Amino acid sequence: MYHASQIFGGLKMAGYLGDAKSKLVHHLACKKKECDIYNIDMKHRQYFTPDILEQATNQGFIPCKFCIQH
Repeated sequence: MYHASQIFGGLKMAGYLGDAKSKLVHHLACKKKECDIYNIDMKHRQYFTPDILEQATNQGFIPCKFCIQH
């Protein structure tokens, strides 16, 4: 199980971001320019609870080949 959440200044930050349109999930701490996460429309952004890769894949998301290595 991969946990990606991070704590910054007492705030828990999301570790994974899904694109509901493309069904790709990205690891925010390992993002690469090829991930192109900044162009994901706000209405297509999806965060996961719990914030683990398994939760994203259970919801049909495919790990990004650039920022999630298996």
